[in-house]
Amino acid sequence: MTRAEKLLLALSDIRPDWVLDAAPKNTLPETGPRPRRSQVKYWGAAGALAACLLLAFWGREALGGGTPPAAAPQTPPAAAASPAPTTAASPAPENDALSNTQLPSGAALDELLGELGTAQDKQLLPGGGTAGAGMGYEARLAYTVDELADGNPGAGAPGVETLPVWRDASALPYGLPAVGLSEQAMTEALQAAAAALGVELTEVTPHTLGETGSGLEHLDLPEGVGPDSVYSVEAAAKNGWHLSISGDGTLTVSFKGEAGSEDSLPLPEGFAAPGPDTTDAEGRALTAALAEQYAGLLGMEQPVAVSYAGDYNIYGERDRTYLAYEGSGDLGEQIVQYALCRTEFILDEEQALPGSTGGLWMLRRYDRLAAAELVGEYPLLLPEEARALLAAGYYTTGVPVDWPGEDCIEAVELTYRESGGLLMPFYRFWVRCDEAPRSEAEQALGLNTYGAFYVPAVRTEYWSALPEQEIADGGALRKGAQ
Repeated sequence: MTRAEKLLLALSDIRPDWVLDAAPKNTLPETGPRPRRSQVKYWGAAGALAACLLLAFWGREALGGGTPPAAAPQTPPAAAASPAPTTAASPAPENDALSNTQLPSGAALDELLGELGTAQDKQLLPGGGTAGAGMGYEARLAYTVDELADGNPGAGAPGVETLPVWRDASALPYGLPAVGLSEQAMTEALQAAAAALGVELTEVTPHTLGETGSGLEHLDLPEGVGPDSVYSVEAAAKNGWHLSISGDGTLTVSFKGEAGSEDSLPLPEGFAAPGPDTTDAEGRALTAALAEQYAGLLGMEQPVAVSYAGDYNIYGERDRTYLAYEGSGDLGEQIVQYALCRTEFILDEEQALPGSTGGLWMLRRYDRLAAAELVGEYPLLLPEEARALLAAGYYTTGVPVDWPGEDCIEAVELTYRESGGLLMPFYRFWVRCDEAPRSEAEQALGLNTYGAFYVPAVRTEYWSALPEQEIADGGALRKGAQ
């Protein structure tokens, strides 16, 4: 894990009340910036400050504070093996290139658009919403799209016919932290986590929206939400560890260690600190061992271990991810678990922490369904139909480029994202964006920029409107480029 990512994770745990008072009153953003490899759902105003600090940090290194590689490779290194489960769960499919996918005829596209909003048996859903306001946009650097394989069982858009949609009861506007689970539910969850870890909590502290600063009285908040609403509960353990849980069910455990010990925990027996040469197979083995060691906390019947190197930074480096998700259900259930309920293990691979041996630094268990309400099971578009809508301009993206053209569509996967207060399935298309802004270091490395373009996966008869694309001119919205 790079120094920048460690700063990102540390800042993601900053309480909003520490920084929200610095925000101008009545100007809180609708959404907060998202970290590139997401560890939290929204930062809100806390994220705005964090992002500024990160931009200063990264900008210093990219624009003179650091030195890019003297000799940049112009050809991709050997690709690592695609992640695969280490248990009896079905293997997650690899990313699938779509260069040979046949688009439906124009008549088929007209039929899809003609069916817009005609369904009467279920609630209509928003057609994509915005792509996420704030600094940056969702794009990844790689030599080939295959290097972006991240163990998602929805990669390649497998033949799943239906997926559920949930209402995210925890989501709040204006970048405010999620308020979903009750204080009692969050406290009980922390107590259960402490019992699973075998630690004793010495103090438990709830945090309310009122602590985030003044100005709430000027905001149009949902009924029942106010200054006394609890958005998180944190607790200190007797051995020095720190546990916290947010209103959307995300549990974070920071392993600080006993007084005088290292700031990261030793890895399971038989495993050395990973390095840049760690393979996917070695990473999966370590993840499986960690999932077994913390099985009581994860609560998974059949954990699927995933490890992947991910995209590149401006120095040509890749930062490995270690995660596990529940694999006991069918493929649709696995897609949901991977996207919304996985557990990530964060290691101090650079041994940058004082006294660290490169061990486990943090654990983050997501449970986005903890405060969600099921809306219903919805039929899905075929991948080819979603691609036709994408090529016709009906998509959502934050990438600040004109539509690159259908020849630049290189991969697709089924995933979930939040839209209009709903957790909905989307097709995420990875599109090569040759015109995307790139630094001199990125150009020297010869890396491609792959932007994320989203099409709602639910059939068009359940869309209430066509998708809108967010463009880089102050957050204005327009329909996708034609």
